[in-house]
Amino acid sequence: RTFTWAQYYAEGVKFAKALVALDVKPFEGVAICGFNSPEWHFAFLGSSMIQALPAGTYTTNSPEACAYVCTDSQSRVALVDTVATAKKYLSQKDEMPLVQKVVVWGEKIPDELAAAHQGYLVSYQAFLALGNDVEDAAIDQRVAKVRVQDCATLIYTSGTTGNPKAV
Repeated sequence: RTFTWAQYYAEGVKFAKALVALDVKPFEGVAICGFNSPEWHFAFLGSSMIQALPAGTYTTNSPEACAYVCTDSQSRVALVDTVATAKKYLSQKDEMPLVQKVVVWGEKIPDELAAAHQGYLVSYQAFLALGNDVEDAAIDQRVAKVRVQDCATLIYTSGTTGNPKAV
């Protein structure tokens, strides 16, 4: 798929609006676990726009390592590409008290799984819809507060020698 810079920016704003609707604060995390895709980048940009900290997570991480990254980064949202990856996060729900949503971008969520996790497990489009009532000005205000010296992202090790470590 091809996106212009204007489309890329607009999709980032949509993601940022959904985060604002969830009351994500500056320097709280947004865990992103999945292979390269436009949604991965939209989430990264949207998180950065509001000073949230995108935290990439390896798709090979264990459920425990995924939960550790969410807790360590104070993530309020976990964004994943597949239902199988979502299940890792769902199995650790009690270990991730700050996570409000697990968002799946690359597959349709089976109806029975969606029903079992009503409101917690959502599609990417349903997540974006959370921000429909957020004004552009709310995003502009958050963007204006971003400073060069701010932390921009958290990059985690794979955790092969213990818990993943962030830089």
